[in-house]
Amino acid sequence: MFIALAFVGKLPKYIEESIHQIRCYYDGDIYLIINDINSIFINNILKYNIKIIDYKDVYNEQFLTNVNNNIRKFVIVNNLIGREQLFIRSFERFFLLYNLMKNNNLTDCLFLELDNLIYDDPINWIHQFSKSELCYMFDNYDRYSSGIMYIKNYQALDGFLNEINYFINTNKGFMTEMTVLSIYYEKNKSKVQILPTYWKDNNVPFETYLNYDYYNDSLFDALAIGCNLLGIDPIHTGGIIKKNQKAEWCAIDYTKLKFEWKYDDKNRKKPYVWNGSKWLLINNLHVHGKNLVEGISRPL
Repeated sequence: MFIALAFVGKLPKYIEESIHQIRCYYDGDIYLIINDINSIFINNILKYNIKIIDYKDVYNEQFLTNVNNNIRKFVIVNNLIGREQLFIRSFERFFLLYNLMKNNNLTDCLFLELDNLIYDDPINWIHQFSKSELCYMFDNYDRYSSGIMYIKNYQALDGFLNEINYFINTNKGFMTEMTVLSIYYEKNKSKVQILPTYWKDNNVPFETYLNYDYYNDSLFDALAIGCNLLGIDPIHTGGIIKKNQKAEWCAIDYTKLKFEWKYDDKNRKKPYVWNGSKWLLINNLHVHGKNLVEGISRPL
């Protein structure tokens, strides 16, 4: 297996925390696809023994043409410095990954968004991941999350990429990859495994605990847990990171639950949630506030 990340735009400072955190748990191959190859942060992350992939080597011309033909449909967020084209690039990264995997004959990919922190060795998940073509998370009934996502091989992305292109051409509403993840799951339930974001409870959507039994009393975070513990992106909250808040976009309210940071036998800090009878490890946090340094397992 390998881990991949992709970011098109000005590379953010938190890239170092993101890569550092992976190396707290995983010593295999890490690929980082970027176009900001002269970033001031490059030297800081090369020490983690990662492979830098130039965007020019994996971009998809057909996707860019499709976007340009539909450019008025996309929201451009001018005050997101370096991420102004977030709602375009969040689609594009899947096309970049497809070419990376195809060109290099790579399989079993854990695809991370830069603002996700992992808290276990993904080798521990690969046996269950690999039973499906794709794995990702439920966030709400019309929003699924790929903050942490598994892709078996490049062929597993074929149908999903076709769904993206169709969506871009036909959708008349808000353009987000999270909607396409939801649509694709509804059409391809035999191919997609939804990672557990809650334990078995009739008061939450079934999809959130559908595969809970396969992950050793642990959960994944689509978005809402990270928002609760480490805060919502300050672009939504007047420039201030607000914690212990329910993310308005997410189906589940985690703010009433008990959380605790614990240290393992290697002195690595990890988040846990109490389900009423036991502490459950949270395998990743989606750090919406981009303050990753607060959640890393070891100091930089």
